[in-house]
Amino acid sequence: MNVWTDWLATLDQNHKIDTLVLVNADGPGALEPMLATRAARIVLINANPTQQDALQRAATRDARLSLTPIAVAATDGSAPFHAQSLTGLSGLCPPQDLRDLFPGLRETARSDVPTLPLEQVLRQIDLPEHGCHVLCLDLPADSVPIARQIADLPSDLAPEHVFLRTALPGLYEGGTAVEPVLEALEAQGYSLDGSLTEDPDFPEYWLRRDPLRLRCAQLESEAQELRRALETAHADAKEVGMVLAESQSRLASKDSRIEELVNERTASDARSRAHEGRIRSLETQIAEASTAAEAEKEVLRQKVTGLEKILETAQEEARSKAEEIEKAQDTLRKESAAIHTRAQQDTALAIRLQTLAREDLQDLRRRYQELLADKTAQDELLRSVTARLQQAAEYLQQLDPAVPLPGAGSDQTTLLQPSEGASPPDYGPMPPLHKVATKFKRTSKARGRKKARK
Repeated sequence: MNVWTDWLATLDQNHKIDTLVLVNADGPGALEPMLATRAARIVLINANPTQQDALQRAATRDARLSLTPIAVAATDGSAPFHAQSLTGLSGLCPPQDLRDLFPGLRETARSDVPTLPLEQVLRQIDLPEHGCHVLCLDLPADSVPIARQIADLPSDLAPEHVFLRTALPGLYEGGTAVEPVLEALEAQGYSLDGSLTEDPDFPEYWLRRDPLRLRCAQLESEAQELRRALETAHADAKEVGMVLAESQSRLASKDSRIEELVNERTASDARSRAHEGRIRSLETQIAEASTAAEAEKEVLRQKVTGLEKILETAQEEARSKAEEIEKAQDTLRKESAAIHTRAQQDTALAIRLQTLAREDLQDLRRRYQELLADKTAQDELLRSVTARLQQAAEYLQQLDPAVPLPGAGSDQTTLLQPSEGASPPDYGPMPPLHKVATKFKRTSKARGRKKARK
């Protein structure tokens, strides 16, 4: 993933961009960083036939944006365009080793598109003579051949800033190294402001047209011409001296000719001195320009150092905030685990209490049934005893009507004696008293065990 968008945002903050020219093969998604700038004009050079409809729709949404469906090439004409499944890797050059780098890459379309040299394209979009113009070559397949044409542009079309995203030789057929192109651009007054090689297969470069560097190159060229003229003058003077010496040795009598030759030599010496003065002046200007350039570079280095410190501070603050957030998350996780543990304990306690309550309820029901059974047995026994006592009273009354019933104060032993000739009543089988006592003992023991369990 290229980062030229960060470079473009920084450039937009420091300069007012007049015309932003983007040469790529990608879809509308790549336009968002450009549309976010303050550029007065945005010119998109994109010949990918699979993206034309989407790009035309994007151009209608922003008045600054215009689309030129032309491929930049060395000649005017047409050439086959190779559209890839990764649209940003499309271009005029077909892939070679690129498929080894992206195994799923495939060609989605191939069609002839119109081509124009870079100079004609820039004249066609009518670049203003003055202003800050930016040329972004985000087209790895064709960036190096296009960048080679920048060095041949006239001064009125040369952009002030150039972004270059290239591909290593071998990824595309006919691919060449970018270093000779960078050297040619530096010879035309461009200085390399930065480069990014974190992705070694697609290195990126930022270049700026430096007026001082361009002026130094021009002065150096003029100085070389003057040096050549001085050497020629020295050679001429040497030749004249040789001719003069030869003439003096051979034509001693011809003083007029000698004087003429002396005058020619004097003139040559004067010209040589004039050239030497011009050379010293040019060397002084070159030294001053170099000093100014070094001062400007020092200021830029100081600015970069300040920005790096600001970036380090921001990164440190971000790390501190991240650590605080992580600590807060750990605290929340621990509290959540404690709450979950307490909830499990409370749930287990509630289940245990519910189980105990259910057992107590079952025990109460069982005790109630036992008490109810005891009460029923006692009621039956009481009814049986009452009936038998009633029969006994009736029998006693039959024996002796004058004898009062038991409980009326008479001698009970007398009442229990049967009268002569009377037959005792049939009370039925009387339960043994020891069995009744045993039953009451068992009931009392069961009640005692229940109380002990409680």
